Amino acid sequence: MYSLFVLLALTLQLVACQDHPRSLIYSRGAVKQYVGSVDRIEDLAASLEACSFNREVIMIPATEVFVDAAAQIMDQLGRFGIEHVMLITSTEQSCNASLKLIPHVCCVWLQPPLPENEVANHGFSSHRFLMHIRLRLAALTVRLRYNVMFLDTDLIIFDDPYKYFKQPPFDKANMMMAGGVSEVNIGVMYVQNAAPDGPIAWLFAEVPDRQLRWGEQPEFVQNKEWPKLFNWQHLMWDQANFGDAFQSTVVGRPVVQSAWTYQDKKFNVTWTQMHARRSHPLQKHDTFKLSGELEKIARQPEVSLAYVDMHRPFTGGQWPQQLGGQILPATRLQFSQHWQDQLRSVREPMWPDPDDPACTQFSSKVWPRRKLRAAARGSDRSEGQEEEEQQGVPDDWEEVQEGTAGSGTELRYKSSQQVEEELTQMCWALPWLEREVLHSAQAQAHQCPAAAELQHALAQEALTQRSAASSLGGRQASRTRKLTAETTMRTRAASAVATSASARGGAGGEGHKVSVMRQKRMLKETAGSAPAGSCPGPGPVERATFLPHWMSVSWNHRNMKAPEWNRDQHPPSTVIGHVLWLPCDKRIYKNALKMSYGWYNWSLAYQSRGGQVFFASTPQVPVPKVLAPGPELLDVMARLPAVPFLEAMRALVSAAAAAGRAFAYPALSCNALQRIIHEFPSKPNLKRNNDGYYSTGTVPFTVLEKEGKCMWYDYMYNVCQQHP
Repeated sequence: MYSLFVLLALTLQLVACQDHPRSLIYSRGAVKQYVGSVDRIEDLAASLEACSFNREVIMIPATEVFVDAAAQIMDQLGRFGIEHVMLITSTEQSCNASLKLIPHVCCVWLQPPLPENEVANHGFSSHRFLMHIRLRLAALTVRLRYNVMFLDTDLIIFDDPYKYFKQPPFDKANMMMAGGVSEVNIGVMYVQNAAPDGPIAWLFAEVPDRQLRWGEQPEFVQNKEWPKLFNWQHLMWDQANFGDAFQSTVVGRPVVQSAWTYQDKKFNVTWTQMHARRSHPLQKHDTFKLSGELEKIARQPEVSLAYVDMHRPFTGGQWPQQLGGQILPATRLQFSQHWQDQLRSVREPMWPDPDDPACTQFSSKVWPRRKLRAAARGSDRSEGQEEEEQQGVPDDWEEVQEGTAGSGTELRYKSSQQVEEELTQMCWALPWLEREVLHSAQAQAHQCPAAAELQHALAQEALTQRSAASSLGGRQASRTRKLTAETTMRTRAASAVATSASARGGAGGEGHKVSVMRQKRMLKETAGSAPAGSCPGPGPVERATFLPHWMSVSWNHRNMKAPEWNRDQHPPSTVIGHVLWLPCDKRIYKNALKMSYGWYNWSLAYQSRGGQVFFASTPQVPVPKVLAPGPELLDVMARLPAVPFLEAMRALVSAAAAAGRAFAYPALSCNALQRIIHEFPSKPNLKRNNDGYYSTGTVPFTVLEKEGKCMWYDYMYNVCQQHP
């Protein structure tokens, strides 16, 4: 029988309300309530109009079972006057349960058609379904041109996030989140000023799309020869697929790292490292000067921030075998097609299909300057230079399989001829690639097709389009005229480049350099249009910035050595704390940490639990009688060595069981508890405690009557809550 975990319920009280400054985006009383289904785009648009403020909206997932968690995060935001919040639920019943506890909140639900089979059930059942619809709503909301903050419910909002997100340098980022290029965490994210057809919108749409396409055609992944997949739980995990889609926007082509990392009945480390070698070097760092509130919370005048540029992914019609070959079925069935139709129901521009043959010329070719110079020099590299270059971005080498698929790779520099051929294709390449090509010796000497020839080809294209338009009418003719206008603009730009090159000495010398620079400006001006066919081109480049630890950080076992959540500091040590993971029962620690830091609303908890004491009773089990050590006994226990301390604990638990009472675990002074548990690794006869990773974590209390006290988080294991 479970004993009842009553330590916190008996000892913690809600910290007296403190005065919190108004949010930079203060919306109290400025939003209207909306409750209803948002399966139709018109309903979603209406809900966003009602629930947003200055086109800002916060999305929080909520379930009928854990409605208290959503209420707690709403309460924390409310301390700063933030009310432009939309709860996302999977059913009308879940919304109704939330409204009983949070009567005035906006609450919506979405019930799209979904496949049902062995693979699909791992992506669309229970909590996974809620995460799936959250990403669908995110994609549609970004396409509707709203700024969106995504918050999980296992968070502590220590300060107003907008106060920092809207200040330089964060105000220039299109997306902010914790983590890194291959380890993003979607529990805390903020998206601002993102294009409806840009890489961020594509990213949010791509995650549910991959889940749907694998789910509706499970044989595609079940029968795949290489890599041989088997872990459908991980394959369909929203977090894994989000990370993969994010990497796709960074490297410029669709890739799958995390979702396919379980291969041949094991975790394939080589697979993960291969993708990391392609994406990690594309993460950049810049140093920014801070001022105002940012300087105060960072506690330093400048900071180095990590960020990446995001691009529309294209395949160029190629699916390299070393990257797993084709990652999605060649055709769509009704479920993924329904999702595409829903995305297109937003009357905004749409990104091109990454596999569109018309977009072949925009497929990813990442050419770092250092590597391009190395390829141009060929065998003239010195030994030291070669070593330096091999530490750089590996996107100018090919991974060639040896023997059977996946058995190994070798790195091979591309020849100068290959570089030349690919540079020829880059005359109309992405502007973000141009900056890499411009400064290399070989690129400056490279001859793109003569501007006059380019002008002639574009003129012929325009003539063909006008001829086609004459036989069409209405909407199609209008679309053709638009394409013709874009072509004319590019023709004039090409002509200007040719004139400039001629006036400044022709191609090859300084004049060529100027013409390339002008072409670069021309490409920026015509971004989104393509030189041929119907491909809309590379589109906007968007930036994702990774939040530093003083903006968002997760609480984990390392906190015992370097506490990162110090609510006594002003400003706090971090803006948002994520109760991400502890090596114990998450049903306990997710709330215990909020309680111990004094950011838990006990009145809300009392309402949500039907008047029961949290951790101590349920509607079926009444509040128990308790056995708790008194102050004198606690003082004695605090001075005991590790083994006698455990023996005393076991004796008290046995006494409580014999008396039919629940045992309240003691909170000792932090110094005393740390001293005791740091002795455990030296006691090899103690089960589990040889590993300091599991034995040395403590949770500090910050409530007034428990100042300087700590709780050993091993108390939060289920096994510690059972009577012998």
